[in-house]
Amino acid sequence: MTAVVTRLSGRVAARGPLVAVAAFGTGTVAAVVLCMAVGLAAERRRAELTLLRARGGSLRGLAGRLLAETAVVAVPAAALGLQAARLAVGTGRPAQSAVAAGAVALVAALALPLRAVRRAGRQRTLSPRAPTPARRTATDP
Repeated sequence: MTAVVTRLSGRVAARGPLVAVAAFGTGTVAAVVLCMAVGLAAERRRAELTLLRARGGSLRGLAGRLLAETAVVAVPAAALGLQAARLAVGTGRPAQSAVAAGAVALVAALALPLRAVRRAGRQRTLSPRAPTPARRTATDP
């Protein structure tokens, strides 16, 4: 009987690292997919953000606008995901699952504004004091 219990406890102890690797692997893949989707979304909106910047939009204003747009989707999605997980799994660790859902919502809401602002900050914009390039006319040689 002792041998069976010892063998069973060894198997249970061996599952812990395997479950941890699976959980972290899944989380890493989800983070990479999120970053790739954010990159595509930022690239699609590059012309719009460039126009807003050229018309006098500040980086802080662009970031706030994008944060509001993504938070409108990310926060309810995280809340629905949390509720679906609680219904599927049942009771377990409600505080930890709420923190995890909040972290996912925060990362999802901040990813697009940070990526777009970083890209918009690197783009060269003409300041009002900078001399404009000379224009050529039809009479110039």
